[in-house]
Amino acid sequence: MDIQARLVTRPEQLAGETVNLPQKSAYKRTLVELADAVSGDIRVVEADGSIQDEALAQKVARGEVEFTVMQGNLAELKEAEFRNLKVRPVVGRTHPVSWAVRKNSPELLHELSDWIEDKQHKNNSLFDRLYKKYFVDQRAHVEHVGSDYLTSATGKLSEWDDLLKRHAPQIDWDWRLLASQVCQESRFKPNARSWAGATGLLQLMPPTAREFGVKNPLDPEDNVQGAVKFLKWLRDYWEERITDEGERLKFILASYNTGAGHVEDAQRLTEKYGGDPEKWDDVAYWLLQKSSQQYSTDPVVKFGFCRGVEPVNYVTHILERYDKYKQYVAAARPPAEKTLAPSYVGMSRSEVTVGMGPTR
Repeated sequence: MDIQARLVTRPEQLAGETVNLPQKSAYKRTLVELADAVSGDIRVVEADGSIQDEALAQKVARGEVEFTVMQGNLAELKEAEFRNLKVRPVVGRTHPVSWAVRKNSPELLHELSDWIEDKQHKNNSLFDRLYKKYFVDQRAHVEHVGSDYLTSATGKLSEWDDLLKRHAPQIDWDWRLLASQVCQESRFKPNARSWAGATGLLQLMPPTAREFGVKNPLDPEDNVQGAVKFLKWLRDYWEERITDEGERLKFILASYNTGAGHVEDAQRLTEKYGGDPEKWDDVAYWLLQKSSQQYSTDPVVKFGFCRGVEPVNYVTHILERYDKYKQYVAAARPPAEKTLAPSYVGMSRSEVTVGMGPTR
């Protein structure tokens, strides 16, 4: 028979209890002050140096420790993730929280200060949306932490990581870039089909699949190897046309999405109207204009109408997601750096909350 653990609903009920905290936690002082105000000691145990707030919340959920204290917004996310956690009560007043940067990073300090001031005073709606995204949207948080993918802990982006790692070197790509393209094309679903007839992880159209030797586009191995051959062809196609490697990548991705002919049309429009045909931002503007009759029928345009917003967004989304993937999954461990004393910037407000573990 399960016995309901005694719930702590008021701070004074922590008298005589043991509370586990990370080493050097700011909340140790909060608990000491609380102990002075109640009848009975509160035993504070500092965990191993590698154990931080989220790991302690997991220990509470597993019943390994009874109590911990953390920021209120983070505690609420943990309560959504671990349904047997009880987040109560508030044991300290709302207090400021500082961000820290290294002393040899004054430019970063300045940028952070400007960003915080701008978002708090000039664009509250964006600041509120960001806060809700990371601290209020509990459903999205639970979906994220419940997945084996897209976490720095697992180092995985999808179940096809090994496949992508094998094929990406054939085009000298970071495999995470190829993964971002797969996500954009099919959300990692090997049986994905588009309304236009494209299929598989990298959404190959039937003529393209046949041209590059794909026999079964729904087979992940066959689909990826064929798509990589197509990407290699596009890389070779643009190699002499676009000298800058970073710019060339954008032309390759756009061509994969909409065809090199439409991209070259946009280049010709760019050159005709005074832009730089080797700069993606200039060409992207004129690719967007190809959705209008005025420019899709321009004498320099050979391939006619194009829904330019699709390839332009395609390039943007893949590269932005690639930047995020590099944060989740490191290509290699960087060498250890000397730790420097931090400088502090920014203020947010947070309540201190105590969490209680499972029934027993």
